[in-house]
Amino acid sequence: MRKIRPGLIAAATIAALTVGADSTAQPMGNRCFTPQFWCWLPSYAPMGVSCFCGTPYGPVWGRVG
Repeated sequence: MRKIRPGLIAAATIAALTVGADSTAQPMGNRCFTPQFWCWLPSYAPMGVSCFCGTPYGPVWGRVG
């Protein structure tokens, strides 16, 4: 069985991780801003995407910020 040096494995892992890296990462937010108020989102989403806050009277639409 051929032996591989640990340094080569680390270099290959780093290279594999950086090849798929997105150089134009989009900012993310976890709050939905409506015309009247804002609410927390259950997870992060890209800024500017449509979202809604649940109210007793139904959803109020807004944008992630």
